[in-house]
Amino acid sequence: MLEIQCYSSHDGDGLYSYSSTDAKASTSIGRSQVLAVSVAMVDGTIKKEEIKMDLATYMEEVAEASDQEQSEESSFCLDKVPNWLQDLVTSHKETFVEVSGLGRVDLATHEIPTLPGTTPVKSRPFRLTWDEQAQMAKELEEMVAMDLIRPSKGVWSSPCFFIRKKDGSLRLVIDYRRLNKLTIKDNYPLPMIDTVLDSLAGATIFTTLDAASGYHQVPMDPRSMAKTGFVTPQGTFEFQVMPFGLTSAPATYQRMMANLLGPYLNRFVMVFIDDVIVFSRNQEDHKMHLKLVLDRCQEANLKLKFKKCHFGSSKVEYLGHTISGEGVSPHSHNTDKITSFPTPRNADEVRSFLGTAGYYRRFIDCYADIAVPLTNMLKKNKSFHWGDSEEKAFRILQQRLVHAPVLAYPDRQQIQILTTDASNHGISAILSQSPDGSAENEKVISYNSRTLRGPETLLDGSLFQATY
Repeated sequence: MLEIQCYSSHDGDGLYSYSSTDAKASTSIGRSQVLAVSVAMVDGTIKKEEIKMDLATYMEEVAEASDQEQSEESSFCLDKVPNWLQDLVTSHKETFVEVSGLGRVDLATHEIPTLPGTTPVKSRPFRLTWDEQAQMAKELEEMVAMDLIRPSKGVWSSPCFFIRKKDGSLRLVIDYRRLNKLTIKDNYPLPMIDTVLDSLAGATIFTTLDAASGYHQVPMDPRSMAKTGFVTPQGTFEFQVMPFGLTSAPATYQRMMANLLGPYLNRFVMVFIDDVIVFSRNQEDHKMHLKLVLDRCQEANLKLKFKKCHFGSSKVEYLGHTISGEGVSPHSHNTDKITSFPTPRNADEVRSFLGTAGYYRRFIDCYADIAVPLTNMLKKNKSFHWGDSEEKAFRILQQRLVHAPVLAYPDRQQIQILTTDASNHGISAILSQSPDGSAENEKVISYNSRTLRGPETLLDGSLFQATY
């Protein structure tokens, strides 16, 4: 099975990682976990020896998840589909990659507009060991056979190299950061995850659908193919499909999905890049809703990965959360990772912890206030010192996530209650609701908080409570 890892830059100094066997950018919480990894640039290419170890560690997590998926038998078995949906799923079996192979959608192509006066990125190939040379030849042959890439005569060439995974096998890495700096960004917005989750209010039955290597189903615009070129000892190759790692790839994919499912969005389907959730109040509605979505996928030739889809369930995992008719909670797989996170030894590890824990901040009362000792460690020119206050904040956040509540969906028919508070460090609010206004029946919708900044710390915090 083909394995390829691509890097891109968000703002010039971060790295995004993507796997070609899975369009996800992270094994845990969403699509674009940023790794603050500094690299040395030598003659316009990366000096791979100086990539920090935390990058390699993170990539091993991605590799393990990808390898686990690849080891599973790819079969179209209806045992996982409830009886009342089996006929519907069977009638759309050509929509699943396990039956018909990877497709090419006809709704979009990916372009890479570059800044005026841009000089093409040019890189030299890294020297490879004998093992790496053999692996490179094998992977290039596979990608060409799958019509993912082709030999390039263009002048653009980004660097690529191998890293070694924990099991000793090799993973190909392509670095598109320099290309991304020259790209005119597509600002098509990704939906806010909180908004996506709140849209599920009232639903009791859910289906989650996952596109099969979604990016590789989007053709490259012929005028931009050459810009995806990557240099190898065997020559330069370019992508015929949208590779992972390009700065505007998420925008292209989100726009395509919005065009595909536009009439149904916010009514009974929500999309975050290639993660789709269909939600309904009852079985009859759900069968109709799912048929409409599968019909559109089939018409557009968008292939889904059957083994990663979950049909007609009262509880599903979506975007790192457990979704049910009762509400939303953090998925246990991700909270387990947070609670087992080792004590940080440097600022980068603090940043990594806060980035992961912060994804679930809506589940933690006074998150910003609790995290102050940790966020202060990320200030410029701040020396790293792990003391009692930092340890206390670290442990409290871990414990709060272990006992995170199930948050209710907003219900306009209920009485909304807003409770605010302030401290010397920050302000916080709790949005809750109750059918009769009583505390006994009150359920939390969301916890919100932020720290006070600059001159705000000199003012009475209660002044901000009314406007936060």
